[in-house]
Amino acid sequence: MKLLRSALVSVFILLPLISFTAKAQVAVDATIGETNYGYKINGGSLNFSGDHPGVGFGITYDFLQEGRVHLLADARGGVTPNAYGGDKAIVALRVSFVPAQRHLSPYFQFGGGVIQTKLPAQSSIVQAQTFTSGGIDFALGVDYRITNSVDWRVLELESGAGGNNTKATASASLATGIVYHFHPTKPKNP
Repeated sequence: MKLLRSALVSVFILLPLISFTAKAQVAVDATIGETNYGYKINGGSLNFSGDHPGVGFGITYDFLQEGRVHLLADARGGVTPNAYGGDKAIVALRVSFVPAQRHLSPYFQFGGGVIQTKLPAQSSIVQAQTFTSGGIDFALGVDYRITNSVDWRVLELESGAGGNNTKATASASLATGIVYHFHPTKPKNP
């Protein structure tokens, strides 16, 4: 998990540097929402722990703009600091649509990463446990442009799952938040 966190920090540092030298655009986001983490152990069925509040942070690199369709790389992480919570780190490819009015921007994304579920001690489990697995992730959302640099992430629905026959993790979340766009610098004429 430390290696994955280091990789995400590197992405957060390198993408803005790339953006300032290219014509692409970088955006960062912060979200709050409800996430439900699930787990499966010993080949049993998938159990979910209920909705718990959490926060998320991400960075998006808008590298291809074809008319009203944008293709973006997205790296994000989420934390639910609860005994039944979890963590996730996802890298995804996002497709965003910018309508003519340019206020609403619906998107979907598909990617993969790591999902970690925390399970506290219970009657069937002697001590607290953490389950981690790689998985796939899918998200749908809508951003609303407030200013040239700020969007309101009106709604994002995200779901991810991974594992094998004996152990698996999953997450499902509903979130809202703020997105800030860094605009590429334009070269100055001498």
